[in-house]
Amino acid sequence: IEAATETAPPPYYPKPILASAIPLPPLSRADETAEEQNPASLQAHNEQIVTVDVDFDRLSNEPGGQVGVIRVAVEETLGHYAEWADVRTQQIRRLNKLRYGDTLHLHQKIRIPLQHVDALTFRQNRYEYHKRLQEDFYAVYRVGELQPYRVQRGDNYWTLCRDKFQIPMWLLKHSNPQIDLADLRFHQQLMIPTIEKASMNDAPGLDAENETDSAEPETQAGI
Repeated sequence: IEAATETAPPPYYPKPILASAIPLPPLSRADETAEEQNPASLQAHNEQIVTVDVDFDRLSNEPGGQVGVIRVAVEETLGHYAEWADVRTQQIRRLNKLRYGDTLHLHQKIRIPLQHVDALTFRQNRYEYHKRLQEDFYAVYRVGELQPYRVQRGDNYWTLCRDKFQIPMWLLKHSNPQIDLADLRFHQQLMIPTIEKASMNDAPGLDAENETDSAEPETQAGI
């Protein structure tokens, strides 16, 4: 088993891999008419973008206030949870008995203190974060054809996305919905989406999400 030490993600999306782009499907005339008549339909259309489960596993009332349990999803850090709950990361660490420098793992259960925001507000904040990630991406890039790839020794979802293929982690998950990215197996087949700029003009870099008490570099175990 190999271990790969990660650095913080770059503050911009990397240059796209050249591919035969498949343009995003335009809205049909019926969809456009529906949106003109009912603006809420646009929100429903956007909700289809986010595939992350933003709900709590459970909620409980404890002496210090309400606490919710979530599972870590791609592109999330303790800093995000602290921002969405309006608390400091140290409070979440204490609640989960995490030491400074401990790594979050995909699907790991995390207890969230809900003294300053209610469960619905936290859920909305989490949803809007993932929605912005994907909308910002699709404003600049188009997704091309899927290419098969066999998992190699030392691979993990972080190194595949940030180093080898330079694609967002949520896009890898979206392209492989039946595969647990936290438990990749040697020679397992993944489908890797290729991406390219949506226009000929270079778009400015996208700023990374700032977080309260930014997360320390993580270490992900490879295969």
